[in-house]
Amino acid sequence: MSRIRRSWPEARPSAATRGYVPADPASLGVVLDPALTEIRTGLAGYRRRLWVRRSVRRAWYVAAAVAVAELLLAIAQRMLPIEQAPLVALAIPVVGILVLLVLVVRTHPTIGETALAVDSEGGAGDAVASALAFASAMPGAAGPSVDADDDTIVVDGTFDIAEAEARFVRRQRRDAAARLRGLDPGLFRPRIARRPALAALIATALVLPAVLLPNPMDL
Repeated sequence: MSRIRRSWPEARPSAATRGYVPADPASLGVVLDPALTEIRTGLAGYRRRLWVRRSVRRAWYVAAAVAVAELLLAIAQRMLPIEQAPLVALAIPVVGILVLLVLVVRTHPTIGETALAVDSEGGAGDAVASALAFASAMPGAAGPSVDADDDTIVVDGTFDIAEAEARFVRRQRRDAAARLRGLDPGLFRPRIARRPALAALIATALVLPAVLLPNPMDL
């Protein structure tokens, strides 16, 4: 009888988390391992922050589009007679708000998307996303462990490779939970989207003279 002592290798980008978004383990319909539950709970706060950041970024793009549309309308009024121009000017931001609401709803991140973002920006390698991916790939190991799951595996006549793999997965899961606890709670702070913000600022600045200067169509 021999003993093999082995720890889970350092997480690296793998086929398990590259090219697709891991599913939510809650969809497995089983009682989840405590470490997996901790990961899902820990991701909840980051999920909200990621949603806010995505929403703010899209808000900048919508603001830029509204400002440019208002500028084009102001220019068009100086070239063509537009009787309903004031109504159109009021309708543009209303349409922009409706578009933004649709974008905000559509951009709500899943647990898997949040895990990928946490790994990428939080410096967790691919540990968190791998934990979710392994849970979906090995549903039998997604539940609570029935043994101690220590670092020692006995290789003898009763050795079970499936059980050994499940134990490795659970260790990786605990490592992912530990990494998640150590991440910056302020991750995913909202950012200013520079290009759309600059476009909105310039368009807004140009709208004022286009509206205030005498309109040749009125002469």
